[in-house]
Amino acid sequence: MAQYTSEQVITAYEKLLKEIAELKSRYRPPEDLLPLPKAEMLALLESSTHPKKEQMISLLSMFEASGATRDLFFSHLIVGPALLALAYTVAIAVQGANWRWVPVALLAAGGGLLAMLVPFWVDIYAKIPKWKRWGLLLLFQLGEAIAVICWSAVWVRLVIISSLYGLYQSVWVRLDRFGIFAALLSLVLGYFFSKQLNAFFFFITEYTRLRKFRGGTRVQA
Repeated sequence: MAQYTSEQVITAYEKLLKEIAELKSRYRPPEDLLPLPKAEMLALLESSTHPKKEQMISLLSMFEASGATRDLFFSHLIVGPALLALAYTVAIAVQGANWRWVPVALLAAGGGLLAMLVPFWVDIYAKIPKWKRWGLLLLFQLGEAIAVICWSAVWVRLVIISSLYGLYQSVWVRLDRFGIFAALLSLVLGYFFSKQLNAFFFFITEYTRLRKFRGGTRVQA
C-alpha cells in the first residue's frame, strides 16, 4: 500500500482548489475529486499547521457527495470546449476552410464524452470481472486520446493560424482591418478555449491521479 505524507495530500488539495477557482464553474465540484474523503480531509487539515488551513477547511463545504453533482460538473467540462470548437470550425468552414474541421470537432466531443465515463469506471472497477476492466480501460483511454488529439488540432488552428498568423498577415503583409478584427477575436476565443481544455485535462484525464491518495496510508513528515 502506498504511503503519502500529510504535506503531499494537502498540496494536492491546494492544487485542486486552484484549478476549481480558475474554472469558475457555476456547478459545485463532487466530493470524490478530493484526495481523501471529506471527513478525513477535514481531520487532516485541522491537525495541520498550514498557514491557510482555516480557509481550506471552509472551502470543503463546496464539495458535494452527489451523483447529480458529479454529472453536472463533468458535463460542464465537456460542453464548453465542444460548443466552442464546433462553432469555430463551422465558422471557418463557411469562410472557405476545409469542412473536415467540423467532424474533427464532433469527434473530439464524442471522445470527451467517453473520457467523462472515467469517474464512473473508477467506482465500479473492483466490482467487475478482470477481463472487462481491460476493455473498459482501453475504451476510456481511446476517448481521452481522441479528445486530446482533435481538440489540440482545433486549438492549433484557432490560436496559431487564425489568431497569430492571421494577425501577421493582416498587419505586416497587407493591412486589412477586418482581418485584424477576426484575428483578435480568434485570439480571445483561443484564450477561453485554452482555459476550457486545461480544465478538461486536469479534471478528467487526470481524474485517477487526483484520487491516488485514497486507500493509501498517510504518514507524518
